[in-house]
Amino acid sequence: MSIKSVMRRGAVMVGVIACVLAGDRGTSRADERLVIRSMPSPAGLGSAQPRLIALEDGIAMSWLERYGQGHRLRWSRWRDQRWSRPVTIAQ
Repeated sequence: MSIKSVMRRGAVMVGVIACVLAGDRGTSRADERLVIRSMPSPAGLGSAQPRLIALEDGIAMSWLERYGQGHRLRWSRWRDQRWSRPVTIAQ
């Protein structure tokens, strides 16, 4: 799988989760419309294994990046309509 394909899948997954969370308001009004929009991925080029995590108050994403001779696990949270600065969890 190419890097572009992985990044595209991550962006699509983020968009789908965001739409699901945004649409869960407990209403059934027929005049409300679901808006789907593209969201940038916090993962850098060359990253892999993106995972979205549903939180009580939003979403977070983790992924792997190459780092030196190995890899590192990174994490970011969607807050205030943008991703937080990525944090390294393990390397």
